[in-house]
Order: sequence, then structure tokens, then C-alpha cells
Amino acid sequence: MILLSIVIPSFNQGRFIEETLRSIIIQKNPQVEILVIDGGSTDNTLDIIHKYENDIYYWQSQKDKGQSDAINQGISKARGEFVTWLNSDDVFLGGAISNILDAIKENPSTDWFLGNLVWMNKQGELIKVGKVEKENRFWNKRYLFSNGGPSAIMRKSTLLSLGGVRDDFHYMMDTELWFRYLSQGINFKRINAYLWGLRLHEDAKMSGHNFANSKLADKSHPSWIQKRKENSFLRNNYPRPAYLQYLWRLSKIFSYSLIGRLRDKRLLGKHYSTLSF
Repeated sequence: MILLSIVIPSFNQGRFIEETLRSIIIQKNPQVEILVIDGGSTDNTLDIIHKYENDIYYWQSQKDKGQSDAINQGISKARGEFVTWLNSDDVFLGGAISNILDAIKENPSTDWFLGNLVWMNKQGELIKVGKVEKENRFWNKRYLFSNGGPSAIMRKSTLLSLGGVRDDFHYMMDTELWFRYLSQGINFKRINAYLWGLRLHEDAKMSGHNFANSKLADKSHPSWIQKRKENSFLRNNYPRPAYLQYLWRLSKIFSYSLIGRLRDKRLLGKHYSTLSF
């Protein structure tokens, strides 16, 4: 039985996608399947897909409407009871799949889970860590919770009933989706382990603007127009008063243990492949 389907939306990430695929494959779990939805890459992506074709349940390479559309296409073809997506420049950390499957089995009535992630540089070395607070229904109801990147595992049937990922969103589609879950009273369960490695680099869609040599750093780039549009939608449809945001941030200070913080900081500089959680 396939319990978890991992959708990899991809476009011209040939320099990273092999690491992405291998980070799943080496965990060797028969309850997991991989689907690669490629937008018609013109680099070496297809060579790498062919190299690992025996480990991929389904793949395609054709023009699509962007990352969100690719994710929805993958979800529609997934056989797993639960689905997630992993960007083609990111990785699953060692032990992640076991932690996810254990959480699903231990919480059979939960429809979605959120995990923790680490931030990596291009070489895969950790540059930022820090587990976030556990679920809190008071704050969740007000759309206040910590999450970074697409670190969610969702029951496929529930996700489809909510309409999937908005394909007119290209940057904050994950945040909009989580807010939609919460607006329907569907609360998450936190998996208190590091699952994802999020890679920061100059060509990354969300983090590229942080690099001075990236074309995305130029605020006249079309991406900024789309980001502002999506931000405006979230503010108008899922209001979060400033005073509540302040109180929520203050409450987070007391939700972490000092020992845990110090232990996590010791991970900085290590390569993701040397770690297992």
C-alpha cells in the first residue's frame, strides 16, 4: 500500500534534482512513491530523470502553467493516501520519511501535518535551523503559526475537497493553502523533527531576491508584482491584526527550550547528508 506520494515540481533544476531524488530513494521505503512533474526543462534534467526512472512511479515533461499547476497535476496522479511536494532544489533529510509515516500511523484521524525544516546553502551546508512551536488552536484559528516552505503532508482526499493548490498563486500558494485549511477548522499536527532541507540560491524562486547577483533582487522584476498581489489577497481574506501578531511572537519565546536551541545551533555548517533525525 502506498501511504505517501511525493510530488516533485521541476523546471531547469538539473544541477540539484539528482540530490532531490536521491534524498528520497536512499531512504528505501516501499510505502512511498515519487512523481516528477517537469515543465519542459531544456537543461540536463531529463537525463537525470532517466537515470532514476526505475525509482520513479510517474514522470512527465511538458509545458505547464507553473509550479502550482505542476503540483496539482502530480497530486491528481498520486496513489498515496497522503501527499506532499518537494521542490526540485530541496531535499528530504535522513529519517524524514520514517518520521512522517510514523506520525500518520500514530494520528489516523489527522488530515495534515507540518514538519520542521533547515535552511541550506548551494553546497547543502546548514545555515539556519530552529524547530518551531507546536500547534496551538487559539493562534491557529487566527492564522498565526510558524511554517517555512512546503513542509506539509496532507490527506489527498481532504486536499482535493478544498480545491488543491491555487494555480494563480506562484509564491505564497503554500501559505494560502494552509490558511484555507485553518479557515475550515482543519487543524494540523506538528511533527517535531527536521524533515526538509530548503536550499537558498540566487535562482530560487522565493529566496533568490536575497542574493545581490540575482535578477530577482531587482524590484522591477515581474515577480515582485505577483508577490504584492498575493500578499494583498492574504491580508484581505485572512486578516491578522498587528497586535495579535505581536502577542503571538512574544508567546513563541517561551515555547522553546534553551537546551534545544543550543543543540540545534550545533548543526550549523554541517552537510545535510551527514544528519539523521
